[in-house]
Amino acid sequence: MPYRQFSLLTILLFITFIAHGSVEKITIHTNNKAEFNAFKNNNATGNLSVSTNLYALKHVYSSIEFKYMTTQRTLHQIDEGQSICTVNRVKNKERLKKFLFSQPINLFLSQRLYQQIDSAPLKSSNNIINLSNIFNEKPNARILLAEQMSYGDAIDSEIKRIPEKNKMRRYSGEQEIGIANMFVKKRAEFAILYPQQVYNYITNVNARSYEIKGTPPYILGHLMCTNTPENNNFINKVNRQLNSNIEELLNLHLDFVNPSDKAMLTHYFHQAFQRKSIESQ
Repeated sequence: MPYRQFSLLTILLFITFIAHGSVEKITIHTNNKAEFNAFKNNNATGNLSVSTNLYALKHVYSSIEFKYMTTQRTLHQIDEGQSICTVNRVKNKERLKKFLFSQPINLFLSQRLYQQIDSAPLKSSNNIINLSNIFNEKPNARILLAEQMSYGDAIDSEIKRIPEKNKMRRYSGEQEIGIANMFVKKRAEFAILYPQQVYNYITNVNARSYEIKGTPPYILGHLMCTNTPENNNFINKVNRQLNSNIEELLNLHLDFVNPSDKAMLTHYFHQAFQRKSIESQ
């Protein structure tokens, strides 16, 4: 009889667990199909974004549903109040008013202007260029740009000053990889790319790069989520994991950066992540 009562109690508890959904599913969107497949398969070998995000999510992975979604649709659904998180988002004042952010997960060295090596080098000061001025020097050159994607306030402002005839826009999905592939195929003389992106995806390209005047040295990527109690609890768990071993997170970054950039990335990483860790206390 006691055994029978115990079995009945176990069944009732199980039914209650299922009915109330004790394990809350968190939906995470990515606009990169290759990353989506890697996230879904828990395969951390692909690139920086996959490795660092899976590291951040390792203790909550079983409660996550990954979805492949364009950035435009993701932001639209978040604006509607749907409970969604998305990877590699930059904090700004407007977003902070509406959304939850994790501590930094990724540090991307700021975008640079890449130029085909068989073109004449640009005149520059300490390898720093003013983006909009280069088309005075090269009026027939073209620059590859991703449509509906912000390059950050400083670069966006410079892009507006570039004549339309010098812009070659890409409208399809998979913007970052698509722009890199088009540059490799020499569809244009210039492209704006992240150094880690170049190292990850187009290691055989022979190009020179320039620092773009007015840009910060690095950009931090976070998980950005709709502001709900469930997502707040989720973000707290992610932050605890991120704070558990900052050096391991640094080593993941160093696996996906050109050796010549490792010292610079390490310097900026400690600068950014130590400050963020102090701010969270």
